[in-house]
Amino acid sequence: MEDPSKALLIVELSQRRMLQRQIARNVGVSEPTVAGARAR
Repeated sequence: MEDPSKALLIVELSQRRMLQRQIARNVGVSEPTVAGARAR
């Protein structure tokens, strides 16, 4: 992931228990990108 602010946003949305596909739509990235950011 190139944009650290997107990674931070994914982490914050994950803490709100949003589904991976919802996070992907909100941030504008793919679901695998969300999965990778959550795994870190």
